[in-house]
Amino acid sequence: MRPPRRFISMMALALSASVWPSAPSVATHHLISPGERWETLAEKIKPGDELILMPGKHRAARFDTIVGEADAPVIVRSADPANPAVIHAERYGIEIGHARHVQIRDLSITGATINGVRLGSTASGDDEKTRSRIVHLANLKITKTGRKGQRHAVYVEHTDRLTIEGLVIESWAGSGIEIVGCTEVRIEGCTLRGDSDPTPAAGIRVRGGSDRVRIDKCELTDTGDQGIAIGGLTKLDAFDPPLDPAAEAGSLTEASRVHVSRCVIRNGLCAVSFVNAERSSVSNCTLLRPRRTVLSIRRDQTDPRFASVRNCTFGSNLIVWEPGDLASLGHIGPATDDATVYLEENLWWSSDLAEAAADLGAFPGEEQFAQLTELDPALDDTLKPTVASAELFGAHAP
Repeated sequence: MRPPRRFISMMALALSASVWPSAPSVATHHLISPGERWETLAEKIKPGDELILMPGKHRAARFDTIVGEADAPVIVRSADPANPAVIHAERYGIEIGHARHVQIRDLSITGATINGVRLGSTASGDDEKTRSRIVHLANLKITKTGRKGQRHAVYVEHTDRLTIEGLVIESWAGSGIEIVGCTEVRIEGCTLRGDSDPTPAAGIRVRGGSDRVRIDKCELTDTGDQGIAIGGLTKLDAFDPPLDPAAEAGSLTEASRVHVSRCVIRNGLCAVSFVNAERSSVSNCTLLRPRRTVLSIRRDQTDPRFASVRNCTFGSNLIVWEPGDLASLGHIGPATDDATVYLEENLWWSSDLAEAAADLGAFPGEEQFAQLTELDPALDDTLKPTVASAELFGAHAP
């Protein structure tokens, strides 16, 4: 006997439901009006969603977790990039404890007392639950962060595959960008302008065991104590994964494989620092009018498990200052007798260099090539050398 047609159709429907997967959920555009408490959307956010801030003044927001997917990132952005939404921050502007496949872009953040943007968790343990991964910050303007102390405009810790590009950062107390315990980081095309109130501590600082970081084509002005610091002084319990108590002497670093290129650093007390760093470099940068010293080589970590500074290079840079700007060409900190910073060819220029050479001291590091000191690069308004033999040095080199 043949089964009834109704029975056949019902069986076909059930079979198709078991064979074909259900359709993926549709991404949602969450339109956020000025003044709305948009952090209440936390439990609704799913991969592919966009949090779109409409033009106007917005509240700060904190999220414990935002997780997207490789082909469906979660995006936080302004509705109109030409008219960015403005987040009037409180302690933080945007804070995300655990972020994966997240983009934050085209926003203005002002007035944070601690951090304009804070990403990453201080927790350690299960990597899948604690480390953030694949985060992209782009076209943000962050202003007026902190009044004093270590208050960073952008603070990112324990994050892998981080991209920061096109940020404009003005007036901060700690670092403009502070990178702690991160890997595979790219910072590109950012503009940082410090202020005297508050006076910043650094422009960009990379520390806490960070590895594989590239800083390229950034402009930093009036950055306080340090323009770019490769390494720093991190509390030992803040490293992730936790430090091995049995690690061999000299086996740990604050920063490794950090490469700075084609940046312009103006003013500030010290242009560049290597601090408990290894296998890092500063090349083709223009360092204009540092007010105390050009290059600092330090061992701030006194724990014997940490190396001093080793296998770092400083080359093809253009350093220009006015008479009376500098106290010394370099600063060498205590307990750095074993430090290795190799000086490739650099161009150093001030009109009084010959007369002041004895007071300025030796070049910092081991000279692998002779340093050029008698060539005026005659910089134009864009800081590009107008003398042909100087064109291979600095941020504008071909």
